[in-house]
Amino acid sequence: MSLPQVIILYGPPAAGKGTQALKLKSLLADYYHLDFGTELRKFVTDNLGDYNSSEESVVQDAVPQDVEVARRLKEEISKGPARTEDLRYVVEKAINDNISAGKGMIIEGPGRLVEEAKWLSGFFAQKKVEVVIFHLHLDIDEAIKRAVSRYYIPGQKKPFKSYAEAQQHCKEGEQPFQRKDDTDSHSIKSRYKTLYSDHYAEIISIYQLEAKALVLTLNADKSVEDVTKDLHSYLDRFFDFKVS
Repeated sequence: MSLPQVIILYGPPAAGKGTQALKLKSLLADYYHLDFGTELRKFVTDNLGDYNSSEESVVQDAVPQDVEVARRLKEEISKGPARTEDLRYVVEKAINDNISAGKGMIIEGPGRLVEEAKWLSGFFAQKKVEVVIFHLHLDIDEAIKRAVSRYYIPGQKKPFKSYAEAQQHCKEGEQPFQRKDDTDSHSIKSRYKTLYSDHYAEIISIYQLEAKALVLTLNADKSVEDVTKDLHSYLDRFFDFKVS
């Protein structure tokens, strides 16, 4: 049995979706990796300057509609999930181009709004695309613990567990940084509730009913290595895809 054309990594903030998506991408070189969160933040930066800066600097020759969407996104992301129409404006072409061309996709972090899940699952159903969802379940206490300690370095999606670990991978002149929405527990709890716990059962059921998605749940409280082993076991058991 071949792997599904669409592999979705779903779960709350700090569940390890990005880490596992990158590991999957290393196995599936022909699959396109689409990270919704990174794609949205990049769109803001491309039009308004650094996403993490409180200062706005509209990029020269930016398209006015792009600037308008980027301004809304920056405000939306700071408070919760982006509106479906703004998300679609940024990512729809990438999804449509790859699926229509028959290419595989690893999609990280979609479906945080019911409307978004309906749009994506309806699109996959229309295209008759096979979908599997790896649901990385993580409790709120562990989500907070991970988020407040993780750091990023310029040009890389993968977070590091600490400032010291990130610093080891920095080039000369670079400094690790934290995303502003990772820095306090109240914000993390609010995002966990809004982006995950309030809606995940309904969202998963939409993918199952509309797109006939197979949903496989991983205990993301485990170490990165153990979650990866469990994911590989699912690939072997359900799709006869063996990882050497």
